[in-house]
Amino acid sequence: MVQIRCIFSIIFFSLVFSQFDWINGGAPIRQGQHIEWQRTAGDGNEGEIIFAWSDTRDSMRDVYVQKVDSQGNKLWGENGIAVTTAYGRQEDPLLVGDDNGGAFIIWIDYRDEPDTKGDVYAQHILSDGELVWSLEGQPIVVKEGAQRSPNMCKDGNGGAYIIWKDFEEGLSENVYATHISSNNDIINPGSGVPIITNDSNHGGISLEIAGIGQAAMAWVDDRNGNLDIYGQRISADHENGTINTLWSTPEEGGKAICNVEGDQNYAKITYASGCCDTEGVTAVTWQDNRNGNFDIYMQYLLEDGTAYFQDHLQGLPLTEGLSSNQTKPRVKADESGAYVIWYSDQNLATGSDIYAQKIIASQTDPVQWESNGYPICTAPDAQTGARLSVSGNGGAYFTWQDDRFSGDQADVYIQHISSDNQITMPENGLIVSNASLIQKSPVVRKTNDGSAFVVWEDGRKGSGSIYIQHLDSQGNLSFGDNGSEMYYGIDGRSDNIKSEKLNNGEILLYWEDREGGVNSTTTYGKTLSKEYGLSYDAAISNQNTSLSLNPAQINAKVKKVDDILFMGFLQDNSQAGTLPLEAHSQFYQIIGLPDLELIGNTNGTRLNPSGDTFLYDFIDKTSQIDLVENNDNTIFYFTSMHPFFLGPDIYVNKIGVDGVDLWGGPKQITDNPSYDYYVKGAFNMPDESVFIVFSENGGGDNFGKITIMNQEGLNIDGFPIRLSNFDSDQFIESAIDTGEGIFVIWKDSRGNVGEEGGYDIYGQYFDYSGSKLGNVDGIPIATYNYDQNEAKITYNEELNEILVCWQDFNSNIDFDIFCSTINLNTLEVNQGVNGSPLYTVVEGAGDQTNIDIFKALNGNYMIVWEDSRNNSEENLQTHTDIFYQEISNGDFIFAQNGIALTDAYHIQTNPKIALYAQNESEQSYIVYWNDLRSTGKDLLYNIYAQSITHQFPLGNDDVNINDIFSIESVYPNPFNPEVNIRFFNPTYNKISISIYDLNGKLVETIYDDNLDRGIHTINWNAQYFSSGIYIARFDLGDTFISSKLSLIK
Repeated sequence: MVQIRCIFSIIFFSLVFSQFDWINGGAPIRQGQHIEWQRTAGDGNEGEIIFAWSDTRDSMRDVYVQKVDSQGNKLWGENGIAVTTAYGRQEDPLLVGDDNGGAFIIWIDYRDEPDTKGDVYAQHILSDGELVWSLEGQPIVVKEGAQRSPNMCKDGNGGAYIIWKDFEEGLSENVYATHISSNNDIINPGSGVPIITNDSNHGGISLEIAGIGQAAMAWVDDRNGNLDIYGQRISADHENGTINTLWSTPEEGGKAICNVEGDQNYAKITYASGCCDTEGVTAVTWQDNRNGNFDIYMQYLLEDGTAYFQDHLQGLPLTEGLSSNQTKPRVKADESGAYVIWYSDQNLATGSDIYAQKIIASQTDPVQWESNGYPICTAPDAQTGARLSVSGNGGAYFTWQDDRFSGDQADVYIQHISSDNQITMPENGLIVSNASLIQKSPVVRKTNDGSAFVVWEDGRKGSGSIYIQHLDSQGNLSFGDNGSEMYYGIDGRSDNIKSEKLNNGEILLYWEDREGGVNSTTTYGKTLSKEYGLSYDAAISNQNTSLSLNPAQINAKVKKVDDILFMGFLQDNSQAGTLPLEAHSQFYQIIGLPDLELIGNTNGTRLNPSGDTFLYDFIDKTSQIDLVENNDNTIFYFTSMHPFFLGPDIYVNKIGVDGVDLWGGPKQITDNPSYDYYVKGAFNMPDESVFIVFSENGGGDNFGKITIMNQEGLNIDGFPIRLSNFDSDQFIESAIDTGEGIFVIWKDSRGNVGEEGGYDIYGQYFDYSGSKLGNVDGIPIATYNYDQNEAKITYNEELNEILVCWQDFNSNIDFDIFCSTINLNTLEVNQGVNGSPLYTVVEGAGDQTNIDIFKALNGNYMIVWEDSRNNSEENLQTHTDIFYQEISNGDFIFAQNGIALTDAYHIQTNPKIALYAQNESEQSYIVYWNDLRSTGKDLLYNIYAQSITHQFPLGNDDVNINDIFSIESVYPNPFNPEVNIRFFNPTYNKISISIYDLNGKLVETIYDDNLDRGIHTINWNAQYFSSGIYIARFDLGDTFISSKLSLIK
């Protein structure tokens, strides 16, 4: 039967109106804050600290700051102040104090550049929290090409220096700089000034204040073939609008600090104020393998770049003669000397330890502590992420992340050495925080009175927080054990989204959520109504609710039964720490409505009546749970189990809404240890038996099967049976209940022959007795070249047809989306010209995948999919959007290839459609999907949704607002051999409907009688007529209305 889209009635009055109800791009259902802590902090006024981070509280990543005093008061609002909320992604902030109680902040900004590039923007926040520039920020460098590795330091006069690597000129990066003065003047904004332009790589540039209004830099340089340490000193010249380089010209590329044989790398520089009896001195440290293993070296540099240690012009060794590596040094200094900290593996039994040394400006005795460094911490396992700060009174603070208790625990410790070189805290450090899970990436900043702040990233809640602790000058913790929370934001992955309609105005969305950490999975849910997504703030203020407190839930399925929700789920026993650890156990949770309160055991109830873990707890983690509601408000609970390590087979429990296990254990539906069985769908039938669709895999065979189970949990005689008798692999894609039977579609390998072979889509229609109504080998739906797969199905009861849509690789280039319909009266597939698919939904625009379809109450077909047409090399081929199309009366409502529901940043995937609200005049549908727009360094999975409303009267009263007769649809058209004509009759009267050929000859009268007011559908079967154009004429007594019909055989 051949059909193409077009022909329409002469008079058509449309009652259908579609719109997107919620905010552009979709409303957040689950939006994590996903904190990225770059451990950047600076001084405020006396006794204050300022720190910055980025998070995604407003969907895209923005930069925030907070100021805290020594009493723990948040001085810039409860959740900090946004320094930018510009479009796109802003991340990796760096912060320095402005010496007036405020701070300068810079960040990488992607508003105008793809992910592979990025610009640099800045903000200045004053002591009272006022922003100097708008929330767009101030562009520091905005031009083509990548600007990477920005760094910043204060200048000592209330301003700041900024540097970055600029790849605009070619493969070898140049280094640029600018300066912000204390009155916010910027040298050459938007472009900067080149300060290093020689032809070499400049790795890990360290930048620090150098005194007298200048800054100094040190980096790793490969110009000599090996890795050496080079440096440069810069000075701002606002009068001439430039940055002067003081140790070399930009073309010369800096001054060699150490260029001996071997590799020198990981350079760090700092200001040594008042050291060496002169101003402008800096201290540099690096790791150096000139003697084989890596050792730690340092040097003081005078204002002109001259090395201070005359007997060690290539660096003063801080470690020598060790058989292990000393790596990643850092340095801070004041007038009393320089403090260097590094990692050492000299104690192999304890892992990576932290050592330090103090170096004073002395040509004869510069090293102050014991040879090869003082052990700051040699506790078991690794100590990492070390940072240090001078204390302001001649000593130094050291902080680090500590894994001494191993496992999933990491803590933050601190140590202090006084001006007289005495350890003032317990051996191996004082605990700053040893809360549960992971605390990491601490940074320490001194205050003027010798006290200190420590700020770190904290995972005690599973998701990330920023915590702070203050130590007074005596080393006492000011904010209690384990610090004070500054900001918390959920992160982790959310996926496996599903829905359950609650009533005619609300729907429950629920999903697996790892906001409690990678070792915790919880099912969360949220009730939505049409008002939910009208604004972003309204949406995120609606809190998610845990549907069970069990910390190890997967594969949940929720069913509304009477006035409660019944949720089945699997417990990951390894995650839960219960036996058997290698297995998954079957649980259920009862949930009250409307508030989603947990009823009974809040961790769920385990379905294991005998306690025999080998019989009841070996459930396959890939098993799909299915729930079927019975007429007596009981639940059939299906899953797949591995009893005694066999199977998995399909089992079913019968549970009451009160939680009673009515059978005292599961019944077995399949029983063949040579195969694996998984439920793909279960449907309650009119006689209260259950129609089950399932897969059978094993021994090289992959079959689809069905069975019919009675109320006692037994297969009726003659079942199970195969979907198709053909000897091929069959993978079930979808199934639907039509009200008269079950239609099942599957992916079939029988066409996977030859170079252009691949999987095809087949189907079968079963009546409720389980009899096959189509060919015993299946109904071929899509049998084109290459692969057709990931098919979805929906049913149109008015036309008694099935719509099947699939992703198709027929082009052998990318996946497109096609659809065809199946007439359930004849089981013939309605196709296009020359057997092509009836509908080309989208073609030739990149990959289109992950389809979902839904037949709306107005008769339209709703189609949604994941679309890669906006992918590019610049966005790393990682951009997919959610697109949408509707089919009405055989025609597409929207433009060719559909319209974007969301084209937000990065990946949007796995869209689904559901009806969630309806009344007599309109119906609302929700499209929900996994959304990665918040992604930065990690893939961040959130959930977004959009609402689509059809304004369409459902009843017979007041159907047509103009109260006139209208032909609503003629479908399919062209047709063979049946066509359906849907029309609205505004009043009770006599109507005659006749068919004429183009010569005006009466072919057949198909209706001639009185007809009630309302919408009606009449069918004409043209089986015995030849191909051609026909006219359907409606005789209304005082007027005639006609519609053209095209019969193609």
